[in-house]
Amino acid sequence: MGIVAFMNIRIQGFYPYKGEIKLVDIFGYTTRGIPGLEIVGLPTWSKLIREKFIYLTRTQNYKMPMKRYVLCVGEESIDRDLLVEQGSWLELPLLILFWSLSGLLPIHRLEECYCSGKVSISGRIQVYNLTQQSLNHLEHQLLLKLRCRPKLIGRRDQSNYFSLSVEELMGNLAGITFPVIPLQMAKILIR
Repeated sequence: MGIVAFMNIRIQGFYPYKGEIKLVDIFGYTTRGIPGLEIVGLPTWSKLIREKFIYLTRTQNYKMPMKRYVLCVGEESIDRDLLVEQGSWLELPLLILFWSLSGLLPIHRLEECYCSGKVSISGRIQVYNLTQQSLNHLEHQLLLKLRCRPKLIGRRDQSNYFSLSVEELMGNLAGITFPVIPLQMAKILIR
């Protein structure tokens, strides 16, 4: 029996609520156990997001390593009522985390990254558009929290700061050689 690697990864997500941007920790890990995906911390969205991610992964013919994937949103201090209303904006960071844990996206250091976005079942990504003022405020909060320059995962034109574009990130899917990934997935449409 070969060595099985288990991973732990963390990313920062954010979502809008009543004119403010709320920041939330999102973390995930893999374990042995019954293979599958579990999403914890989103009161009404967990099951829908889980099924959407499984559907997207299957329609791309990607074979997941047989592990248990656990994705967790937030801490005790987060207002769960806010997440009920705006939790769908956390789909993109959750999907990035899930596909990173599975090895589909070749990224293993997401601790300094933050993003927000919705993902449709067709693979279309809608990135949350930050105003420059909101972006500056969020970057400042993260700089204090992470003690390093945070990296925005967003659209190419969204930030003057060092960032990783969703287009480049999802474009990495085209470089995966073990499963066959249709061209439509390598060219995710950005609204």
